[in-house]
Amino acid sequence: MFNGLGLGIHEALTGSNILAALAGVILGSAVGVFPGIGPLAAISILLPITLHFSSLTGLVILAGVFYGSQYGDSMAAILVNVPSEAAAIVIAKDGYAMTKRGRGGAALAVAGVSSFVGAMIGLLGVVLLAIPLAKLAIYFRPSDYVAVASLGLILLPLVMREHLWKSIVAIGVGLMLTTIGTNPISGSLRFTFGITQMSQGFTIVPIAVGLFGLAELIHLIVDGEHWNVTGKYGFREILPSKAEWLETFPAAGRGGILGFVLGALPGPSLILATFTSHGIEDRIRRRRLLRRGFADEEEGHVSGVAGPKAADDAAVGGQLVPLLSLGIPFSPVTAVLLAALTLHGIQPGPLFISQNPDIFWGLIAAMGIGNIGLLILNFPFAGLWVKLLKVPFSIRAAVLIPIMIVGTFAVRNSMFDVATLFVSGILGFIFIRIGVNRGLLILGFVLGDFLEKAIVRSLLVSRGSFLVFIDRPVSAITLAIIFLVAIAMPGWKAIRARH
Repeated sequence: MFNGLGLGIHEALTGSNILAALAGVILGSAVGVFPGIGPLAAISILLPITLHFSSLTGLVILAGVFYGSQYGDSMAAILVNVPSEAAAIVIAKDGYAMTKRGRGGAALAVAGVSSFVGAMIGLLGVVLLAIPLAKLAIYFRPSDYVAVASLGLILLPLVMREHLWKSIVAIGVGLMLTTIGTNPISGSLRFTFGITQMSQGFTIVPIAVGLFGLAELIHLIVDGEHWNVTGKYGFREILPSKAEWLETFPAAGRGGILGFVLGALPGPSLILATFTSHGIEDRIRRRRLLRRGFADEEEGHVSGVAGPKAADDAAVGGQLVPLLSLGIPFSPVTAVLLAALTLHGIQPGPLFISQNPDIFWGLIAAMGIGNIGLLILNFPFAGLWVKLLKVPFSIRAAVLIPIMIVGTFAVRNSMFDVATLFVSGILGFIFIRIGVNRGLLILGFVLGDFLEKAIVRSLLVSRGSFLVFIDRPVSAITLAIIFLVAIAMPGWKAIRARH
């Protein structure tokens, strides 16, 4: 592990990768700070840019974009109460209350420090768990991968807060899109409807950029701006008090550990981690006040920002463990990251760490450097990000839309991909309006091709016998868990609805 970290630091501390990490966090923060454009949209918009660099440099930029946009999304939630993702709703609750009390700058600083603490806890967890899990996964067979991938694909709709049918529709559309084009097994064409361009199938870039980036812009254009930033956010205004610092670090530590553990599980871990962390911090605060004989009537507490924010970033580290070790994404965020890795010619899985140690350890080290850079830049750049919130929306759209079009076209030099971008944008806007989770479509799209190949390989080995999916402990136990939860979860939801 220490040799690997040494290799990673050596790879990451090159001039190009340091600049890539800093550029990524700056670009991510700049895009993520726009209300309505969250981390997934930021990654999708800037994904095509990373394809023009080497594998490691491109991934470093992408990691920086993600962490930067996570912080930018928190700024929009704290200052104007417009969270772009469900995970930021909890942060907005206490953060915006602090802004109304004139402590918005302190809330930004607390969010930045907590983001750093959570991200570093998450990266430490990746270093400790990814290698043992990868060694274990070497003994996996295709049938085991089918079971584990199905675990995330089936359990995710069951535990989401949305209506079950909406989640099924989103995943179903994603799975269907993977069947268009050339059959990966036989090489025959399917579902192309005589359109030559469809024989190559769809790629992740136009679909992701359209669903998240363009759809969010259309949504904001239709709704119009409805936020107003007030107050001063200079260096002095954003420094928390001594009492706020003392409340920040314990909450961030608790949130970081909780977030990493929950992040490694299939399901909406970012949402679960932030909501659970907020609930724990709320109970700790209330019990502390009750011991002193006080009632907790005031809104806007530092721990309510620090804990959920650290949990949010640490959960990303938890999600990276199954992605890098098994090559299976358990969330929309890691589905997009898997697509990015694939576009760079890298296939995560059991052999990824041993065959590409420079990329794995370089990515871990660069993510750590990027988080340090983000922490350092948070304080002097806070005023700049606040000013970006005041930029007229027409100017933002005029900058972002050409970036989306040019970036999408440059991947395959295809106008068909540009057309796919706009169709995906309209579909994403419709999904926003009817309350369908667009991330599930991406998850279905990314896992569809993987599942199909794993199923076919399993059946070829077993000569067509479906018993291959239950004749090994990993696949049998995993499918049993899926079966039990699929029965228990709807019943539990029905019981809760009655009460």
